[in-house]
Order: sequence, then C-alpha cells, then structure tokens
Amino acid sequence: MLIASWNLNREVRDGAEELLLGAGADVLLLTEAPPHLALTGYHVTPVGPLMELGQQWASIASRQPLELVESPHPATTVARVGGITFVCSVLPWGSAQGTPWRGDGYAERMLDALDDLDPFLRDQERLVWGGDWNHALEGPLDGSTRRGRDRIDELLTSLGLHAPTRHEPRGVYAINSIDHVAVPDPSATAQHIVAQAGGRRLSDHDLYVVQANDL
Repeated sequence: MLIASWNLNREVRDGAEELLLGAGADVLLLTEAPPHLALTGYHVTPVGPLMELGQQWASIASRQPLELVESPHPATTVARVGGITFVCSVLPWGSAQGTPWRGDGYAERMLDALDDLDPFLRDQERLVWGGDWNHALEGPLDGSTRRGRDRIDELLTSLGLHAPTRHEPRGVYAINSIDHVAVPDPSATAQHIVAQAGGRRLSDHDLYVVQANDL
C-alpha cells in the first residue's frame, strides 16, 4: 500500500492535482487543503473544522470508499478504509496559540495535543498516522522541540509504528521533513517528491509517499 502526506498550503494550485495523482497513492493524508477538496478517482472526507484562513486542518482521500470516524482533536481527521484506521493530524507549530491548542509555551502545546490523541491511537487495532506534525524527528531541531520530538518517538514506539519520513529532507528548508506517515511496517520506505510544477513551487511543503507492504 502507498500512503502519501502533503500540506497543500491552502490551495490546489495548477499542477497540484497532477502531482498527487502521479504519486499513485492509495490513501492521501492532506493538511491545509481548501474546503470542498475534490480529487479525480478519490473519495474525500467531508469538510471539517477550518483554520483561521479558511483551509481545512486535515483531510483524507482514498481510492476505496472510506468511513469517517469521530476525531479526538479538531486538528485531526480520522477515516477507516478496509479495516485500517487512518489518522491525519496537524500538530502545533511554534507560533500557534489559541483554539484548538492549550498550554503555556510550544512544548506544552505539543504535549497537550499528543495527550489528546494518545488514548484514541492506542485503541486502534490497525493504524496509520500521519500529517503535518511540525516536528523533524531526526537532525537539527530548528523549530521543533526536544520534548515534542521525544514524546512523538515514545508514542510511535508504544504503538508499534515506524515513520520512514524521518529520514527525508524537508525541501525548502535545510532540515528533515516535518510531514510524516507512520505505519506498522519496520521495512516501509519513503519517497520524497518535490512539490513543484513548471519550475514553480506548489507549496512550501513537499510530498512524501510511504510504501508499506503489510497493509
């Protein structure tokens, strides 16, 4: 199975749909997508909570029919596809404050958001979790927090999930990716696809495709 993660940065720009379709993913974990997103050949979750500038926090698109599942957090969307629970999350960034975040300071907001997700994630029998986590899991922190990184790693380990995206570059910044896909397959591999068309950036985030063989 191929699962992709991409932050669209609010718009489906010219070339974005072609980029997504060209990735050949079975399931897409999309963040900051515009409302009423439609992709040829995919079933897409209904419009959920919106961010301050009107984009969706998280969306899931699947080639197979999907079942929307109640989410444990406003910045997370959950859908079930073929018996697998797919969770797409935006986790807080350094300047993020106010609803839906809690806590004083960046690290505390990260830990609070992960605490909200933790019980739900643990309750899933077959789980894929991804999205824009705003944390590089390897290399320089540079906008990530040590406590947040450690908590994500602890949670992934306890869930039996592996995020091969941790090894990939972010693209426009000289750090590792902050967009991730975590799967229950230690042999899973990730592909980094530069998000551009005609020499023009489609987002300041790149596209990441993970191949998991045991899903």
